[in-house]
Amino acid sequence: MVGNVNANYSINDRWNVNSTYSNFKNVERNYFQSFNSLAFDSLSISLLNQNFNISTTYTLGKSKKSAVTLMYSNQMSNRIQSDSLITNSQLLNHLYTANYSFSNEKFNVNSAVSYMQNKTESFTTKAFIPNFSLAYTFSDKIAARSNITYNHMISDFNLLRSLSLNQDVNYQISKNQTLIFTNRWNFNTSVNKFKLLENLVEMDYTLKF
Repeated sequence: MVGNVNANYSINDRWNVNSTYSNFKNVERNYFQSFNSLAFDSLSISLLNQNFNISTTYTLGKSKKSAVTLMYSNQMSNRIQSDSLITNSQLLNHLYTANYSFSNEKFNVNSAVSYMQNKTESFTTKAFIPNFSLAYTFSDKIAARSNITYNHMISDFNLLRSLSLNQDVNYQISKNQTLIFTNRWNFNTSVNKFKLLENLVEMDYTLKF
């Protein structure tokens, strides 16, 4: 069984609210014959997945080129297995995000802060994730983009921190030719000092016929 509901409401020309809810449920029953027995036994597995999202956006300024968005997302998964023993496996995920964006013909800025909490029967994980991206179009042929993301994750067992830096330069050589330069830096640590995990440099050339 699958259900989905989507609602959108514009309070005025600046405020907008959107929410969605989806529900997925699947029940499977299997019959099998026991070993060295003529009797039949059964195994029932029930899977329930529910998702709820709500966001509100406020447009800033007279030109309406910038906006602030607040979002909340909730996901719940529940798996119940019933045979000789009844086992229940549950996952609960909360995600809170605040986002600011600005854009015009050449310049785009986007910054976001997210907080995530993930719960199971065995452990709990919390993460704080800020992100900042900047894009600029120099001309009809050259455009550049930079992005930085920091992830601070705490669980019942350890602490993990990571930092990602990405730079992309897109050069339109002609109508059918594109050259893209990519530079990525990934840092990771489980202690107090960052360590370079990966540095990736790529050059991609595309020719369309």
